[in-house]
Amino acid sequence: SDPDMIKHVSVSNSKNYDRAQFVRTFIPSTGYGLFSSTGKDHAHQRKMINPAFNYSNLTGMVDVFKDVTTNLVTVSSK
Repeated sequence: SDPDMIKHVSVSNSKNYDRAQFVRTFIPSTGYGLFSSTGKDHAHQRKMINPAFNYSNLTGMVDVFKDVTTNLVTVSSK
């Protein structure tokens, strides 16, 4: 849940973490998506989705993130 660690594993040092086979074995529905691909495939997929995560796009979703998180916390605490 640490943002710096997530960035370290998924962006900065993704080449050092071969998660593809593990993810495909234990979560087969991921197929060959961003979280189960490696190397050039992973880099290409990250490059394709990167524009969706720019600052201006994310600021418009803060209220949605807040609502979903609040609902999740409420459901989890029951």
